[in-house]
Amino acid sequence: MRYSHFLYILISVFYTSAHAQYTNLPAFHALSGNYDKDFHTLGSKVHTSIKPYNAFEVKHTFDAWVDSLAYQSDFSQNKWVGRKLFNENFLQFSGEDYDVIINPLFNLQYGTDDNWPNRNPYTNTRGIQIQGRVLKSLHFYTDYHENQLLLPRYLQNRADSIGAIHGRGVFKEFKGGPAKDFGFASGNVSFQPNKIFNFQFGHGKHFIGDGYRSLLLSDNSFNYPYLKITAQFWKIKYWVLYTRLLDINEFYPDQSFLRKYSSFHYLSIDIGERLTGGIFETVIYADDSGDRGYDPNFFNPLIFFRPVESSVGSRSGNVILGATLKYKVNESIHVYGQFVLDEFNTSKISEGDGWWGNKFGWQLGLKGYDLFLPGLMLQTEFNTARPYTYTHVTSNQNYAHYNQALAHPLGANFQEYVLLASYKRNRYFAELKLILAKQGLDEGNQNWGAEIFKPYTTREQEFNNETLQGQQSNLTYFEAKLGYIINPNYNLRFELGFLNRTLDDFIPNDDFASTQYLFFGLNTSLHNYYGDF
Repeated sequence: MRYSHFLYILISVFYTSAHAQYTNLPAFHALSGNYDKDFHTLGSKVHTSIKPYNAFEVKHTFDAWVDSLAYQSDFSQNKWVGRKLFNENFLQFSGEDYDVIINPLFNLQYGTDDNWPNRNPYTNTRGIQIQGRVLKSLHFYTDYHENQLLLPRYLQNRADSIGAIHGRGVFKEFKGGPAKDFGFASGNVSFQPNKIFNFQFGHGKHFIGDGYRSLLLSDNSFNYPYLKITAQFWKIKYWVLYTRLLDINEFYPDQSFLRKYSSFHYLSIDIGERLTGGIFETVIYADDSGDRGYDPNFFNPLIFFRPVESSVGSRSGNVILGATLKYKVNESIHVYGQFVLDEFNTSKISEGDGWWGNKFGWQLGLKGYDLFLPGLMLQTEFNTARPYTYTHVTSNQNYAHYNQALAHPLGANFQEYVLLASYKRNRYFAELKLILAKQGLDEGNQNWGAEIFKPYTTREQEFNNETLQGQQSNLTYFEAKLGYIINPNYNLRFELGFLNRTLDDFIPNDDFASTQYLFFGLNTSLHNYYGDF
């Protein structure tokens, strides 16, 4: 019996050909674009504005995409090395009541930055991914990355200024600097007791919207612990998220970072087969003393936050409201948009134009799949947010985590145009990105509304505030990539890329204003890390 059991384990590990992606599908833009088009067809019931996608709901779509790329050669089908390299997960233990999948993770990148003639940016990441299921209702996922990297100089400057790697956490200097050393982990447990409810507890990021950016909640910042509850029935999907955030500028007596808490509600509803609308609300509040903890006033999953905030005092939290809309023009093209409302007072309109407290933003975009030829995706998008949006009377209750915006990476007081194009054929891919942005920045101790980490009590004026006020900067960001997907199960890919970034601002002799960065690498890209700002 012992010998047969051991033989069964060997067969499970080395000869299973099943594909699986448990708990959540990877949110990496270039990866999700491979199967995302199936969720936007007229017959789809997937609520695409809630990401990452729940694997209980759409795992079959991911598996079908992986199977469609399977190599059929003798080496890739019948040789262990070929199967593991091109077609399968590295290790998989399977039984009637369980699956466990283990994959290696890499990001080995090397490049040249014209701002650093004597240094070459690089990334040296090694990690592991473990995921699986117990019975049919309990899924689990975890990954860990150990990183040493030297960023392009403009991102290096950003990390030094905010005390964190953008999209990730705090760091220590590697071998005396300027390279950075840090760890990065994600994980969750997902429980699906029936067809309606899903409960997930984890450490990660979330995204609300159908665009490349989100003005409501994006995956721009660092991971955070969360409890997520979703309910889907009829044409409705309701999403509730409880999180704990950190302000790394403030400390408790034990030198731990100041804790912030937030609650999110989002309701998405299909209105016919073409139109989908959503309503969003969140409240974020600080725990200055360390005694407040999670406020029970904001724990109710069905309550409206604005009247609760008013009843316990406006300083008790920072409430942000929003809405989303998506219209499917046909099977391939859809139009989408967002509106975010931080604060608005109609009575102030009679007193003067441009009251500082009318804080809002909006997004409008168009996206199409298989346009002109199969595999071609085109997307264009406009984003804007008025001055002082996402700020609060106290800086530790702003809409941020780890000194990183929870919505758009530019913060506020900006206008942005995004153009994306990607082409995929079998395992080959090409990607283009062009971003043009304008933003009104501060000079010295001024506060014209771009910096969401400043309290709005330090504003420059009550009225006549308009978007792009202050010292205007102009950003042009272009990026191109070519590559090949080696193993689609965990997105192991080789890529060659080039980016050109120009920031035309008012700072004389800005060493970081122009960047030309050429790079190549081997990586397993599962998470989004933004450098296009």
